[in-house]
This record gives sequence, structure tokens and C-alpha cells, in this order.
Amino acid sequence: MLSKKNLLFIPAFNCRTQLDRLITKLKIDDIKNYEKILIIDNCSEDRTCDYAKEAVERKKFTKFKIIRNVSNYGLGGSHKIAFKYAIENNFDFCCVIHGDDQGDINDLNKVIVSGEYNNYTCLRAGRFKPGSKLKGYSNFRIFGNHVFRIIYSMILRKNIYDIGAGLATYKMEEIKKIKFEKFVNDMSFDSFMILVFDFYKLKFDFFNVTWKEEDQISNTNLFKTATKILENLVKYKLNKEKFIKKFYTLDEQIYKYETVLEN
Repeated sequence: MLSKKNLLFIPAFNCRTQLDRLITKLKIDDIKNYEKILIIDNCSEDRTCDYAKEAVERKKFTKFKIIRNVSNYGLGGSHKIAFKYAIENNFDFCCVIHGDDQGDINDLNKVIVSGEYNNYTCLRAGRFKPGSKLKGYSNFRIFGNHVFRIIYSMILRKNIYDIGAGLATYKMEEIKKIKFEKFVNDMSFDSFMILVFDFYKLKFDFFNVTWKEEDQISNTNLFKTATKILENLVKYKLNKEKFIKKFYTLDEQIYKYETVLEN
């Protein structure tokens, strides 16, 4: 029996086939570590949440909640909704697996069952950590990710094995102290949070994973996202406090969604 109350958060966007497959593959043992599974469809155009609802009902799973954002709030926006839900419902941890079915929930469960996640504000997938396995990844994407993680490692003076992968655990006791509501909403959210953890000296690390790319279709503008990630890093390096604090001056956005399923 786990001593912590865990939320499993599954962000999804235009990935109805992959999310259906992820849910279909799940077994009761795979989700026994989580008191609630929260699927957030970020205003998909392919009926992602409908397919998710059908898959959950077909498997006769309970403890699922599926919501659909009224607008596209970005990856960061969906995380903020999940974090707020976790805090309001007294969850100790918000655990994440992306709905595109690239990550393996067994890798996430290993760090939960071992209790390793208790020791970190954030423990996340390290696709490029020695011991991790990549299946179907192009050499171009592998090279690009290595370039980014090496730059981050040099500037932060810490081994950064990934700047953004879809498996993670967040300790809510510490997340709720850093005003996450006003941070970035776009696809640079994961890499941005690394800078936040570094600034506040919050403990984070990476765990080994098996990662696969099959029929996934990227919804990211790679050049735009890469530029934003590098821009954030340069600004952080030049003036850490100014970079982090400027986000606290922004107006907090209101996120609206509709509930598709709750059982």
C-alpha cells in the first residue's frame, strides 16, 4: 500500500489513435498506484476525448476523469489545470504520462513503487540517460536533443538528460509554492520548469525509460519551439532573477473546460 496520494495526469492533443491504444493496453495493476486518472484533452480537432471515453468505458475502468479544454491552452496550460486539480483535491503527487503512447507507464510505476519519487520536487524521464532505450527515433531528432541537453547541462552545471519528455512526477507540496499559474503555456513548458527548479534550488533528476516512436505525429513547430527554448535559456543565464520574476507580473489566465466523463 502506497503512503502517498497520487494523481495520474494524461495530457492529450490530436492523438485519438495513440490515446485509445494507451488506455486499451492498461491493466488494473498499471493504475493501482493512482487514486485518480485525469485525462485533459487540449481542445483537439480529432475527437480525442470521445475516443478516450469510449476506451475507458470499454475497459470498464473506474476512477477516471476526462475533461476537454474550451480553448487550446498549450501543454503548459493543461499542466496548470492538472496541478490546480491536484492541489484542490489534496494529492501529494501529480504524475504525468503523455497521451501519445511514446512512454511506458511501467517506467513511471517503478520510481513510484520504489519510493524514489519522494525524494524530488520533480523526477522525470531521461530519454538520453545511459541505460534508457530509444525505439524508432530518427538520428536527426536524437542529435538535436543531445545538442540541447548538453547546452543545458553546461549552463546549469548539472547532467540534464532530457529537456522535455512525457513522463514525470511532481511533488505538489513544493510545486504550489512557486506560483506556477503564471508560467509559460507553450511547448517549452518542460524545459522552462527545469530553469525554475534550478533557480529555487529544488531537487530534480531523471530516470531511465524505454521510449518509442511509431505512428505519432508531432503537433509542435520544432523550429519555433527550439528557438523559444534557447531564448529562455539565454535570458536565464544573463539574469536569472529577472527572467523568473517577470512571469509573476503577468495576469493569471482563466482556464475553462467541460467534463466528458467522471466515474
